[in-house]
Amino acid sequence: VTLTWSKDLNVPEQFGFAHHQVTPFYLPTPDGVNLHTWHVLPLATYQVNQEALLAQGPEAGLVEDFEQTLNFRLLKENPDARLVLYFHGTSGTMASGWRPDSYRSLYSADPVNTHVLTFDYRGYGMSTGHPSEAGVITDALTVADWAVNTAGIPPERIVIFGQSLGSAVAIALVNELAQRQPSVHFAGLVVTATFQDMPQLTATYRIGGFIPVLSPVAKIKPLFRFFSQRLTSKWNNLHRIGEFVKGAEQYDITFLHAEDDTDIPMEHSIKLYREAVRVAENSKNATEDEGALLEKIERRKESRGEGGSIT
Repeated sequence: VTLTWSKDLNVPEQFGFAHHQVTPFYLPTPDGVNLHTWHVLPLATYQVNQEALLAQGPEAGLVEDFEQTLNFRLLKENPDARLVLYFHGTSGTMASGWRPDSYRSLYSADPVNTHVLTFDYRGYGMSTGHPSEAGVITDALTVADWAVNTAGIPPERIVIFGQSLGSAVAIALVNELAQRQPSVHFAGLVVTATFQDMPQLTATYRIGGFIPVLSPVAKIKPLFRFFSQRLTSKWNNLHRIGEFVKGAEQYDITFLHAEDDTDIPMEHSIKLYREAVRVAENSKNATEDEGALLEKIERRKESRGEGGSIT
């Protein structure tokens, strides 16, 4: 989780960004971990302010105090700014593979106002510490707190985006903040390639889509329970998504999953979607049975041909 190969996470230009478009900095957590973080300026905002941004100096890279930069002011002082908090998957770093392209795709939806904030969890990339479920949730809470209270972006202008493991972090974050007093509700939660929980993920996960991890063991219930009980991080997304829908005053959840995902089967996302709908519908109609609910969900499904389907 710390590999960056031949590239430097403090030189975002190596990942296809413009000079001074991305600012690396550290965010400290309450328990003493330093999170290596990127703020990504939307391209149109960068272009309008390019001269002033470049005047910050020829040297780009890690900044000691992000709040003193023009990049920070362009986020904080824009009353129309939108912010995507991006939680990446389990392998590599925030700059691995297609993740930089994901940030570009997100801000392209509104290249003037949509900023992206992403970071590496503790123990990943150049962040300090060691990963654990509780620790990574603390990381997420730290980043969200910074976005709202330091950058000054109200929750209704923030979207939480999580992919794979990041979907579990995102779900845990919104659930935690929805249960607090006063509660915090974001503009939306988008999860891609999510999973039911860690035991069920290991039971269905195949490396490269072919090599099973624990699926042979999962067929032997006592043996599977033995292994599952020894997982230190459970990431029970099914429970948390239901708890979130039940306890939140408002929510907007989008599940995205490729039908041909060879790593995490789409059935995981379907289970979470059904659980969210079940909890929401039961709050309106406690007498509706499971069969009727599934029929209602199926009726809402619309085909998009080779583009999949939407419900």
